[in-house]
Amino acid sequence: MILITVKSRSLPTMLILCSMLLLGCTHNIKTTVDPVTQYSDSKVIDLGIELNVTPSFTDFTRVYQIGGYTYNFQFPAGMFAQSAESLAKSAFREVRVSKGGSAVLPNGLDAALTPQIVLMEEENDGGFIRMNLMLEWTLVNRQGRTVWKHTILGTGFKSGRESTQTAIDTAFRLSKEEISSSAAIAAFAINARSGQTK
Repeated sequence: MILITVKSRSLPTMLILCSMLLLGCTHNIKTTVDPVTQYSDSKVIDLGIELNVTPSFTDFTRVYQIGGYTYNFQFPAGMFAQSAESLAKSAFREVRVSKGGSAVLPNGLDAALTPQIVLMEEENDGGFIRMNLMLEWTLVNRQGRTVWKHTILGTGFKSGRESTQTAIDTAFRLSKEEISSSAAIAAFAINARSGQTK
């Protein structure tokens, strides 16, 4: 197994270098990006939630194929989960993290929030990379009924690593804005406090 750390090198240059120097068809590439931990201030939603971070979300790998080669772009361990946890804690009164979700929500919690990565893809435009990251968020009540579901697209259009970081930052920050401004979530929170969440 061969590991390459990608920092600011552009993707086309990196792929050419890999094709010239590496043997085999599949290469694992470490992508250096940071979790999103800072979010805009907003009124905290009066809900206790379980944040369900699945293995496919926590350990997401972007697969890129070109010219018979497969490149597995690996992200820092737990980066997506940490970003989602920071988002949830900035939006809700109480957050408990679960890996895979609970069959029954613990007492004191009103709902479960599950993030998923729908897609992460790139387009090359004259040496610049347009990176797209689409997240899907689903909030369900204690009975498993969907309260709110939304997809968010974050885009980065820069060179090398910066496009990936920008796409991640944008997708998570837009997600926080959508959660905080959702009328459905706000109404559910009011009903939860009055015991009308069935």
